[in-house]
Amino acid sequence: GTATDVWSLGVIAYVLLFGEFPYKPLERTSTAMKAAILAGTPAPTFAPKASLSAGELQHTPAALAFVHALLRRDKTARPTAAAALQLEWVAPGVSGQQQGAPSLRPTLHAAKRAGAFDLPGRKDQRPSGMDIALASLQAQHHGPVAGPAHPDAAVGNEAGMFSLVGTADKMQPESVLETAVGELLLGASPSAAPVSNAADSWASPQSRLRRPARATEQQGKVRCPLR
Repeated sequence: GTATDVWSLGVIAYVLLFGEFPYKPLERTSTAMKAAILAGTPAPTFAPKASLSAGELQHTPAALAFVHALLRRDKTARPTAAAALQLEWVAPGVSGQQQGAPSLRPTLHAAKRAGAFDLPGRKDQRPSGMDIALASLQAQHHGPVAGPAHPDAAVGNEAGMFSLVGTADKMQPESVLETAVGELLLGASPSAAPVSNAADSWASPQSRLRRPARATEQQGKVRCPLR
């Protein structure tokens, strides 16, 4: 449901802002990850990965409040997609206007090392609705990319999300991420058409398994089947 999609989007924003997953069990297996999500421990730090320079990665209060809201464990306290669009970080007239927003380059590379952008075993190479939406955003900020869109562009490989939110030093990367998140929320709103299922990479603690979990021992990535 929408509450699960909002949680999943919060996880995506968390990974891009902080360079790691919200829940990090000591044992990087799907079973351990599910248990950590259910127990809520270790709890998310809402801070950049320890190996990164925290002094250079102080995110805006609006960004932190946004991720906190989307990752509320009680789904009834979590904002709807429409309500999330009114939060300061992505609200019309506010998004994209912040000056001096921190670069996401370090956290993007950290997230890539953590396996956040890998799709093991993906066989369907057709571009999804998410691929098309992010390709459109990329074109707005960088101009169109020659050749066919790579199907993995939506999950942040160097041809896709890296180009969208981190590779141009002159950009305000956090503000660009605001735009991408806003587009995803519009797709999750009840009045809008669904924007694929790419934002469902992590389910909420209250959700149930809708498809088989896709996790690897090395990456610790999982769809949580817990309600």
